Amino acid sequence: MPYARGTGVGLGYDRRAHPMAATTPPALRRRVAVAAVALATLAGGALRFYGLGTPSLWLDEMIMYDVATRAEHNPWHAWITGFEFENGPLYIASPLVGIAATLAGGSVAGVAAAWLFAVAPFNVYYSREGRPYAILALLATLALLAFLARRRRTSLWLGAAVALAAPYLAVSAFQVLAGTILTAGLCALAGLRARPGPGDRPPLPPFPPLPPETDRRRWPRLAATGLAGLALYALLYGRYPRGPQIGHIPPRHGQLLLDLLNTYAARALWRVGGFSDLTWVYAAAALAGLVFLLVRDRVRAAALAGMTVAITGLTWLGLQLSDHFFTLRYFSPALPPYLVLAGVGIAALARGVAWTIGRLQRAPASWWVAPALGAAGALALVAANAGNAPAVPYEKADWRGAARFIAVHSRPGEPVLATNSWTRTCLDFYLRPQPRLGPIQEVQGAVADADTLAARSAPCWIARGGYPMRGDLRRWARRFSPAWSSRMESIGVFHDP
Repeated sequence: MPYARGTGVGLGYDRRAHPMAATTPPALRRRVAVAAVALATLAGGALRFYGLGTPSLWLDEMIMYDVATRAEHNPWHAWITGFEFENGPLYIASPLVGIAATLAGGSVAGVAAAWLFAVAPFNVYYSREGRPYAILALLATLALLAFLARRRRTSLWLGAAVALAAPYLAVSAFQVLAGTILTAGLCALAGLRARPGPGDRPPLPPFPPLPPETDRRRWPRLAATGLAGLALYALLYGRYPRGPQIGHIPPRHGQLLLDLLNTYAARALWRVGGFSDLTWVYAAAALAGLVFLLVRDRVRAAALAGMTVAITGLTWLGLQLSDHFFTLRYFSPALPPYLVLAGVGIAALARGVAWTIGRLQRAPASWWVAPALGAAGALALVAANAGNAPAVPYEKADWRGAARFIAVHSRPGEPVLATNSWTRTCLDFYLRPQPRLGPIQEVQGAVADADTLAARSAPCWIARGGYPMRGDLRRWARRFSPAWSSRMESIGVFHDP
């Protein structure tokens, strides 16, 4: 296939010699891509706002509600120095994911990634919760844009914005800041190896490499913004002690990797509903995107793979070293780069099929073949996830229902005995507006002590759920009359007449 230096949009590529060189109306393609991403944003917004107040709040949401309620009474300097460990004082992203994928793999990849992100059950779930995990995904997307932006000044402004905002949003932003530093180093190495030689053929459009002189200056400065963010992070959170918590990371790391892939594809929570066939499709698309970028542009491949692997690895390492409570939501910042890779893979496969059609018919394939194939692949995945995305917000414990049942069926002054602090906190949140009810007490000590407390408090309600849940107290609660239950978090409400 002949190439001619100096032709074809300044890239040294002769478009007329390529089987896919049919006349492409660029303005029309841009309008279609913008419209498709806008439609994805509207669809994502509908999934996130429809029935927003229907599911019950979860433990962390209740705690953050109280933190936010008390925050208005804090002195002004507390908003600068921090006043809570889990979230910073500043306590939605489909268009930005589309832009990142467009910069990485063209407009087809951008549209595909925007739609995949819009209906991603993982992001839909946490976009509706009062926790910072969706905004962490936004920060990761901004950091990714800093690596992919064409202009160095835009890149540095984005990196500085992430470094300043991330520490003020959540303690979980550590992996985004540290991941930025590691990815900058990886991009610098990839840029050194990717310098074209005198006999190398230039890449096919629309994948021009970033200017080498820009790359050499960009990566150290992005790493510096990450270091500055970590310094601010240490000032805000370094004074808070951390001790061992419940929920160790599963020892089978291969199983953990499969759980992560399943979470990134079709399930918001750990092993809820089992593994999905979509897990393997998404993983194959992401792998295809990575291979395609490794062949065409190692710097972009390093940026996307670096952010995905660095954030995932740092999250895993941080949880291991701190013996922190394990949950998959801490890996949320790795979702955007992973889905961008999947979008690039879908676009690359579509472009490969169109190229093959052009070769077989010995004439350029029509300009719309690759976009149509890419859109068909992305919409197939969107349709397959259509049932998961609206269902995941309800895959949570119904503490509101438990509290409502107690409030409706209890007599004035009847106390509630909670078998752990989790249950006491959640029921207290929803039963506060019920002044006629008795106090909520946490059962502690041996079963004999619980028996004594129940006998002294009768008639009373016994409630259990959440974690940690002692086995002896779980069995003790079952001795009373069952009144209400929920499968999520094993909530049970019992009555002692």
